Amino acid sequence: MRKQLIGLGLAGALSLGFGWATAAHADDNPASDTANSASDTAKSANDQAQRAAGSADEAAKNASDQAQKASDKADEAAGKADDAAKSAGQATDKAAQDTSDKAKGATDKAKGAMAPSE
Repeated sequence: MRKQLIGLGLAGALSLGFGWATAAHADDNPASDTANSASDTAKSANDQAQRAAGSADEAAKNASDQAQKASDKADEAAGKADDAAKSAGQATDKAAQDTSDKAKGATDKAKGAMAPSE
């Protein structure tokens, strides 16, 4: 019986020793290190992709803002050109009317000068 107890004790001690040795080796597993490294690389790539998407979104927003500003300036310039054209048209009409009035006045004078004296 003594031999059996000693045998069981040795067997138990050996099995515990192998268990601890296995656990120690599991922590130093190169496959898990590789998996962790791949996971870190994937996270880094995802972060870079998100930053790039944010930059692209910001660039698109800036381009849209610039296009809107250009459109506003073009509308403003078109409005000014329209106002200038109306003003020029009005000035032309006034000049034509003034010329017509002067010509009519000159014609009336000429008719008065040609009329026989009574």
